[in-house]
Amino acid sequence: MIESIKLSNIATYQASQYLNGLSQFNFIFGGNGSGKTTITRVIADESKFPSCAIKWKDDVPLKTMVYNRLFVVKNFNQSDEIKGVFTLGSQDIALKQAISDKKTALMQIQYDINNLILQLYGDGKKVGITSELAAVEEKLKEDCWAVYTKYKTTPLVHAFQGVKSSKEKFKTQIVNISQSKKDYSSPINITLLQEHMGVVFGEDLILESSIPDLALEIANLIKYESDNILKKRVVGKNDVDIAAMIQHLGNSDWIKMGRAYYEQNDHKTCPFCQQQTTEQLTYQLNEYFDEAYNSDIKALDELISRYQADASKLQQTLDHILNYPSQFIDIAALRNHKQFLDACLMLNIRRLFSKKQEPSQVIELEPIGTILSNVQDLIHFANTQIDEHNKLINNRSSEKLNLSTLVWAYIVDVELQVKLAKYHHRKAGLLQMLATLNQQLHEYEASKNRILVEIANLEKQTSSILPTIEAMNNILYASGFQGFSFAQADGEIAAYKLVRSDGSDAKKTLSEGEKTFITFLYFYHLIKGSHSETGTAENRVVVFDDPVASLDNDVLFIVSNLIKNIISQVRNQTDCIKQVFVLTHNIYFYNEVTFNTKRAPNSLLKEETFWIVRKLDLVSRLEKQSFNPIKNSYDLLWSEIRDKKYSNLNIQNILRRILKHYFKLSGELDFKQLCELFEGHEKIICHTLTSQFYEASHFLHDDTQISNQSDATTKMYLLVFKEIFEKSGHIKHYEMMMRTSNQES
Repeated sequence: MIESIKLSNIATYQASQYLNGLSQFNFIFGGNGSGKTTITRVIADESKFPSCAIKWKDDVPLKTMVYNRLFVVKNFNQSDEIKGVFTLGSQDIALKQAISDKKTALMQIQYDINNLILQLYGDGKKVGITSELAAVEEKLKEDCWAVYTKYKTTPLVHAFQGVKSSKEKFKTQIVNISQSKKDYSSPINITLLQEHMGVVFGEDLILESSIPDLALEIANLIKYESDNILKKRVVGKNDVDIAAMIQHLGNSDWIKMGRAYYEQNDHKTCPFCQQQTTEQLTYQLNEYFDEAYNSDIKALDELISRYQADASKLQQTLDHILNYPSQFIDIAALRNHKQFLDACLMLNIRRLFSKKQEPSQVIELEPIGTILSNVQDLIHFANTQIDEHNKLINNRSSEKLNLSTLVWAYIVDVELQVKLAKYHHRKAGLLQMLATLNQQLHEYEASKNRILVEIANLEKQTSSILPTIEAMNNILYASGFQGFSFAQADGEIAAYKLVRSDGSDAKKTLSEGEKTFITFLYFYHLIKGSHSETGTAENRVVVFDDPVASLDNDVLFIVSNLIKNIISQVRNQTDCIKQVFVLTHNIYFYNEVTFNTKRAPNSLLKEETFWIVRKLDLVSRLEKQSFNPIKNSYDLLWSEIRDKKYSNLNIQNILRRILKHYFKLSGELDFKQLCELFEGHEKIICHTLTSQFYEASHFLHDDTQISNQSDATTKMYLLVFKEIFEKSGHIKHYEMMMRTSNQES
């Protein structure tokens, strides 16, 4: 059943108009040219009018059958033969009952299908599985995009190339990674990852030189601290005569220094007492400071030389590192360490020279192992970073890929781990439900198609075009149309022809009234059958668009009763017709088909709707009514004036019809004499409204329209109209019909 119709950008429906809340029976009243047929064209084939729309109950379209001018042209004007109408035979009760049972089963299956579709897709009140799935996807999409927003101004954004312009693509990338990601042995350090991303994806990348390794100098300097010569008292030979005295006095170093002066005096004068010496003293001194002593002194000298050289080299290297620092070295820490190291080295060199001055001393060098270890650690750490940096540059392409992979892994494992787990769990459940419902829907659809085939086969066993001929001819005879009848056409094609009593073709000699009745009668039987052997039991919506044009009152009454019979069958659910639309401009016909003793005054039955369609200023408008709005033609004309639902185009016709109808009923009136009571322009208007009362060109139901006029002229017509009642002594009737008085003269 149709629930609503939207009419937009079609014919005179310029702005969107709606037929909402439609029921089983829908009655639409409107004058010729007001826009009724446009409604029927949309119902007949919605696909031809993309700006219009029909809303079906449960989204299940029914077959639509429309009686309008197009139906007449299509079925009666294009060929001499008329397509046959197959209907179910009335004799085979068992087959009809079987078809009825199948249709009942079909209705139940359709109900189940509709329920499944509701679960799948929902409606305005209930959310379907597909909507829930869409909501789950949308929620994750926004969660993923929040992560992108968090990192879009950081170096991590380089990993998002190709997906950062689309929320959907970004989410899809994350979902794919979450389903195929690998586990990483250690947690991902996001800070370090950002630093590496900044390097690898940076614009100006250069290789860094490694910081010189100081291992050899450091090892030597530390080794010197344990050299035996530092702890050895370097003195002369013990078995020399003067050895006992030197050792007793402990003045070996003093004797050694004096010896140099003694040698300058050619071994003749003692440098200490200035006395003449003998060769024996020279001999003993030479014996005391023998080769072993000299060897120790030489070793000490060599130690001092090496220590100074290695210390100087180390200091120069550190100075170079400080003067040309790498971005990876901690310059401040290194500078502090070097300052302390310089002090220690200076102290140690002084101690070594002190030892050289007094070889018999035992000295210890200030240990520098700890500080050198700290320096070495700084250099090692910096070189490790330099190696990583250079590795990134040398393997830039692969590193970009590796780092990007780590970025996505971090997002999946850390940023979205909980939300992704909920997403996958919820989606899996919904997909399982979706698969189950789709499987059920597939099974129901298969059952539906099977039953449709069974119904079609049953219909073929009992359907025929001959009962329709008999039924239509019976109605023709009962209606007084005895000069022609329906007969089966010659040939194998199932078709009809119209023949006279002598067998000659009657179709081309029919009057307009006969043609109108024949086409309606044919449509009346077609809506209960089909043009083929199958489809006779198909549910359908039926539309009657002004079916009584050119009919006299007797035939109009017959058509009205046939339509009322259809309405009764629909109401009692004894037919395949599920909904009826009746559109007309004929008051008599309208009152006949809408008459119902069960309807209380000024109310509606639940299965019906009433509408009026009006065309004002060439634009059609639909107005839903809260009760049957048409009592009779005379009251309808007054309502047009009362409710100001007229236009400058049709006001004259409305006023003229009211005057003609009322004054013909109330007695003849000399309007020429009445018009003499007016003057000037008002007199001309009075003549315009009354001069054609006795000509045949205007009747109560015609729709003649006059040329355009202004709002001021329309107001003048309304004023003269009122004064005609006033000057003729019928003002009380005017006031009653305009709802300004409760009395009638």
